[in-house]
Amino acid sequence: MPGISSIELLVLTVVFLTVFHFIIYPLCFHPLSNVPGPKIAAITRQWILYQTWSENRNKTILKLHEQYGTIVRIGPNEVDISDASYIKDIYVKNLDKSTFYRQFGAYGAYNTFSEIEKTPHLERKKVTSKFYSKTNVATNPLQSRMRSIIDQTIDRIKSTQHSIDVYNLFQQMALDVMCVFSFGTEVYDKPLVRQPEKAQDLVNNFRWASSTWFWTTLVPFLEPYVISQHVKDAACKTATWVMDFSAQASTCSDLEHGSKPLTLVGVLKNSGLDMNHVASEVIDHVVAGHETTGITLAYLLYELAANPDIQRTLKDELKVYQEKDYDFSQIDVLPYLEAVLQETFRLHAAIPGQEPRVTPIGGMKWRGNEQVPSMTIPGGTIVTMEPWTLHRDAKVFPDPLVFKPERWLADEHSLFPMKRQILTFGAGVRMCIGKNLAIQEMKLLLVGLLRNHHVVLDPSVDYESDVVMADKYTTHPANHRLFLTFCRD
Repeated sequence: MPGISSIELLVLTVVFLTVFHFIIYPLCFHPLSNVPGPKIAAITRQWILYQTWSENRNKTILKLHEQYGTIVRIGPNEVDISDASYIKDIYVKNLDKSTFYRQFGAYGAYNTFSEIEKTPHLERKKVTSKFYSKTNVATNPLQSRMRSIIDQTIDRIKSTQHSIDVYNLFQQMALDVMCVFSFGTEVYDKPLVRQPEKAQDLVNNFRWASSTWFWTTLVPFLEPYVISQHVKDAACKTATWVMDFSAQASTCSDLEHGSKPLTLVGVLKNSGLDMNHVASEVIDHVVAGHETTGITLAYLLYELAANPDIQRTLKDELKVYQEKDYDFSQIDVLPYLEAVLQETFRLHAAIPGQEPRVTPIGGMKWRGNEQVPSMTIPGGTIVTMEPWTLHRDAKVFPDPLVFKPERWLADEHSLFPMKRQILTFGAGVRMCIGKNLAIQEMKLLLVGLLRNHHVVLDPSVDYESDVVMADKYTTHPANHRLFLTFCRD
């Protein structure tokens, strides 16, 4: 029997090392090899990329946790955790973001959301945190314009004799509100609520621009080859639109109110940022602010229409405001209104997808459970948690797929595990900075609309199709529409 030639030995060695490196090591010897999950996920990142691209990631990861437990391996160097106690380890302790977020910058400049490292992020957040504080949002002179926009939106609903697309309507309204707070009334003096066709064109352009998120965040090297010219044009239009308004707002007399800047642009300019960084920050706030608020309001009103008993209970709470004016401070403490909002945040989180972070050099401690013993998740590992999974944990939320606001009226002891489980606005210092503005906007709209009207389903609409939540980082009704009918009481 002839011996093996040196060339054959070399080939065999290369084959063995290749198999060992790409298959045997990640499955058997990698520090994450004890973490359960699909075998293919341990070998290649392409598996989770495919789940994301095909819009199955959120549902797939929920199923993995149901099958394997509270920690699953979803990539060679990535794990997903569904144990809410790790929110503190990952988000409250403020681990660095992964490069997933880099592509959320604009105009060649990073912004608070796209900044992945802790120190520069904190410096940026300090600039705008007071502007979005609950006190400033409630007392800012621009609040009166926000209420005017909300009132005009309600008037549009009242004047409609048929069902109306609340998803697109509320995105238009929220876009107006974000622009008023960003640019001021001197520059932004013609709210889109008065120009429905122009408003929808702009919302559509923002939507097209956002549709590239998979390519820009996860496989950016392919972006130039897969994004159509139509989408590129839409992104260019929105970028130009925001930059033009930002530039105008940076020089107008609406910039100051007393001793402090009145608008977001004013706050940013006052901090010494150049126009590219100002506009990058503004476009991030405008996009996130109008998309998420519109999504949340649309699903909330759908749930009220689909659950008349819940709607009646809410309307009973609002009866006192049927014929009188009110301050936000009065409606902010209404318990059932708050419960309805919290249940919407749970079941219909506008951003249900992954929030990836990177473990530090020394790693992160996994404290162990029945499935996976205690271990150190090595430094440089991507760790994620998803609102979609956390908010559907039946151990914390019995009947998790049922819209049940009453669960939020329990005593504080019972509320603690539920509150700890909610990740709608994030957690820690990277929590959504516009939360107070969004909640105020939503509560004002709901009270103003429902104190004299009720919402019902349109029998001609296929809700089984239209209310499906798109399985993406930021969700939306699957068909980009949600029609409801409003009736005078």
